Amino acid sequence: MIGTVLAMLLQAAAGDGYTPADRTDIPAAYQGHWALDAKYCSEPGPASVHIGPRQIDFYERHGFLDLAQLNQASDPPGFYGTFRWAELLHFSSGVVRLEMSTGKLLITEASDPDAPTNQVAWSKCAR
Repeated sequence: MIGTVLAMLLQAAAGDGYTPADRTDIPAAYQGHWALDAKYCSEPGPASVHIGPRQIDFYERHGFLDLAQLNQASDPPGFYGTFRWAELLHFSSGVVRLEMSTGKLLITEASDPDAPTNQVAWSKCAR
């Protein structure tokens, strides 16, 4: 509950500080509910993640997009974003890279754009 309230406060504070040039959203291909296995699509927990236009919500960790960059060389475009994270009463920031491979989502958290891709594959849920 506290984490949700803090996440809402961070999101509200972020809403007005952007110019139109900063408003690159996470591409629609990456948005939605994702899980490590279909059985986790209907259960909240650490094996699922929800991605919206400007946020990533893990089980108890919520990220709000500050800056974004697209790599147009891939289809869908590869996505790199700097996020502010709230996890219970802990706040941090970090870079996330989103990529697709054979219809699966790969989420890599690394500030180095050349860092190896995290090979944990997330499947898109029907909902």
